[in-house]
Amino acid sequence: MYVCIVLYDLCCKVSSPDGAHQVGKISKQWTGFVKEYFTDADNFGVSCTLHHLLVALIVPVLYVALIVPVLYVAVLVLVL
Repeated sequence: MYVCIVLYDLCCKVSSPDGAHQVGKISKQWTGFVKEYFTDADNFGVSCTLHHLLVALIVPVLYVALIVPVLYVAVLVLVL
């Protein structure tokens, strides 16, 4: 009986919608021999560029901040 330990880096690249640029990656993180060998638990890390993170967080907030007041005014105009 023998034990074969293969250490590899599992990494998936995250691309922009058009596939032209890499905007982030998802990679498996090594948690140590005991946890890796005796459990089925896996830990993954997600990393992305700051620009794309800010766009993903700020753009929806800006849409809500702009659209809600416009809809409110439109409803008031229609009701009055």
